[in-house]
Amino acid sequence: MAKQLLKDISVCNAKPASKDLRLNDGSGLYLLVKASGAKWWRFDYSVDGRRKTISLGVYPSAGLADARRKADEARVLVASGVDPSDSRKADKTARKDAIEQEMRLDAGLPPINSFEYVTREWLASNAHTVRDITRQKKLRRFELYVFHAIGQMPIGEVKLLDVFAIVRRLIIKNQLETAHRLRSDISGAFAYAIPRLHRLRPSASYRRPDARAKSYP
Repeated sequence: MAKQLLKDISVCNAKPASKDLRLNDGSGLYLLVKASGAKWWRFDYSVDGRRKTISLGVYPSAGLADARRKADEARVLVASGVDPSDSRKADKTARKDAIEQEMRLDAGLPPINSFEYVTREWLASNAHTVRDITRQKKLRRFELYVFHAIGQMPIGEVKLLDVFAIVRRLIIKNQLETAHRLRSDISGAFAYAIPRLHRLRPSASYRRPDARAKSYP
């Protein structure tokens, strides 16, 4: 159990000095009293042999109990081999991405890492290599047969069975030429996406995992 050396009254009564003061609570947690009078909670820890520090809030907005709780959470991460600083950055990025995705949906736009988003990007990227009428036909096929089914799925999670179901519906209707062209178009979208998957941000809000199905292509 972490040491708890500080008392609420001592934190409240801590006065600034000509230099920064450090009031230790033990086990890496301390209150840094700045010469300006500001009081910051800090937590020191080591990961991979490196000494690091994170901020746990400003007193009195974050009280002693709050700081201890946050320090305990950080200790759990460290014990699991996770850097609390990296965890914070990941959480912040995830929150930012979630807000951005919601804004895109509200505006009627596809999620950034979705099949529809990447497909539209692909079509735009090779617009100079095909006639405009050809590009419009490709886009129309996607809009008619694909986007409503898998458009908002993260492209890295689209399965072979998802694509097969789309093409199969066309085959059953004897729309063989359309099925062939659409299958080729979908392959083109994935060929464009594969080398770029590392930059596509994940979004748990739009996950539809299926561990039993093989990823496409």
